[in-house]
Amino acid sequence: MIDPQYSYNWRESLRSAIVLSSRDWSTSHRDAWIYGIVAGWDREAIGELKQLHHWTDDTVARLIGLREQYIKEQEAMRPTTPPLKASTQGRH
Repeated sequence: MIDPQYSYNWRESLRSAIVLSSRDWSTSHRDAWIYGIVAGWDREAIGELKQLHHWTDDTVARLIGLREQYIKEQEAMRPTTPPLKASTQGRH
């Protein structure tokens, strides 16, 4: 079984690899789809991609929904750590 800490890290690692890549993720409809789920496109870019890749309104709505689901699942996997206690050393 995978430690939940690593479940979060693989998602963040994937996102970082995509957004830090010099690759143009918009040229291929499959790449644009992956980028849209993992990193997200802004509204203007989605409109351009819709025209470029002949996406329907339903396709765009599905992409946006998958992005929202990805964000929720990523947040749910984020490791939770207790807040640090203030150090009292050196205080009198």
